[in-house]
Amino acid sequence: MAKRSRKKTAKAKKTQHVSGDVEVFVIGSPGIGRYSWIWKWGYNQDLPEFLRNQVANRFQHLPTRMIDLDTGKLAAVTVLYNLYFEKLYEDILPKYLLEEFSVYVFCFSVVDHASFRAAENYWERLKFGHKSGFVAVLVGLKTDLRTDPATVAALGEHNEQPISYQEGQRLADKMGVKYFECSANNNAGIQEPITEVVSLALATKKVRPLSQKDGLGCSIM
Repeated sequence: MAKRSRKKTAKAKKTQHVSGDVEVFVIGSPGIGRYSWIWKWGYNQDLPEFLRNQVANRFQHLPTRMIDLDTGKLAAVTVLYNLYFEKLYEDILPKYLLEEFSVYVFCFSVVDHASFRAAENYWERLKFGHKSGFVAVLVGLKTDLRTDPATVAALGEHNEQPISYQEGQRLADKMGVKYFECSANNNAGIQEPITEVVSLALATKKVRPLSQKDGLGCSIM
């Protein structure tokens, strides 16, 4: 009986394979909390203070992480963004986004109206410039600050208030994507956006082996 049980276990492990390698590019304005979110997604811990203002020369990315999708499939996922480029050329859509990627997460901070408008602008430019099509989701970050008195007061000085869930959902409907909200500080909604966009990428075959890309550094499994 023991031998048969071990054989079954070994067989089950063999049948569980990686469905694909997915690179997810996170797009949004600088300073909206993307790095804190994806760091927590990748390492399940808060972003260290000494890394908060780190700027990559081209790509910033976490080691590749294996995730188990709801379908029972495994996927090797790398999340990337380019803070250096966005700080210098915030109004320009970089060519590499159109040529090298097809899986995106558009982000904004729910307490930053400029970032909300920027997310829509990035989507518009990708929509009209991307030749092979892409999959995406929209994520509202820093939701814990919606009720922060100091943040609400600062917005009120400009006759603004935090962006509501309904506003985020309306933009997502316009984009034709799913909408998620996240708070890295409260550990809320950390995993779901990436899992969803990776599932879309696998379903629509927007997947390319990591080995086809150059200059992204090594991946850690």
